[in-house]
Amino acid sequence: MHRYHTILLDADGTLFDFAAAEAAALREAFARFCLPFSAQALAEYHTINQRLWLWLEEGRITRQQLACRRFEELFARLGLAAPPEEFARCYQAALGRRGDLIPGARETLDWLREKGYGLALITNGTAATQRGRLEISGLGAYFAQVFLSEELGAAKPARAFFDQVYASLGRPDPRGLLVVGDSLTSDIQGANAAGWDSCWLNPGGWENLSPARPTYEIPSIGRLPALLEKLE
Repeated sequence: MHRYHTILLDADGTLFDFAAAEAAALREAFARFCLPFSAQALAEYHTINQRLWLWLEEGRITRQQLACRRFEELFARLGLAAPPEEFARCYQAALGRRGDLIPGARETLDWLREKGYGLALITNGTAATQRGRLEISGLGAYFAQVFLSEELGAAKPARAFFDQVYASLGRPDPRGLLVVGDSLTSDIQGANAAGWDSCWLNPGGWENLSPARPTYEIPSIGRLPALLEKLE
C-alpha cells in the first residue's frame, strides 16, 4: 500500500518550465509591440513579477492588478512606452501557447499513474493560460482534478484554497496527501497550514530561510519516484 494515496502537484517550476515559457512569451509580446527585447528586460521583469506574485500570495494585490502593474513598472524602469493592458493580454496569450516542461516531468507523471497514485494539480497560475498549457502539453490527461486559484477565489498558501481542494477530494485521510512544489511560500507553507505532508522541489540547492517546513526535499521532479519507493 502506498504511503500517500494522492499527490498534489504544483504547475510552474514543478512540471512546467516557466522560465523558458516566460522568456519566449515576453519576446513575442515585445516583438508584437515593436519594443526592443533584451536580457535586461527579462531580468527586470522577473524581479518585478516575483515580488508582485508574493504580494498576491499575501493578499496585498489582486490578480487583475498584478497583470498590468508588472508591465507598468517594467516599462517605467526601461523607459519604454506601451499600453499595459493590451501588452498583458498579448503576453498571457503567448504564455498559454507554451507547453515547455521541466526535464523528467512527463516521465514522473507516467510512473505515478502506472503505480496508481491519485493525481491533482494545484496552481496559482491564470486559469485560461494554465488550461491552454495543459492541453498543448498533454499533461491535462494525467490529472483527475485541476485546482486553479482564479476559479477557486483563493490563492495558495491561503487556507481557503486548501480547504476547497480538500472538500473536492472528498475529505480523505489527510495523512495520505502529499503536496509537491517548488515554492516555499505557496506550496509548502500552504501544506503546513493545512496539516498535509509536503515535498519541496529545490533544484538550486537553496537554503530554506523561511518559516515553511517541508516534510521532504528533492533536487528534481525526476527524483520523486525514488522518494516514494523508499516510503513504501
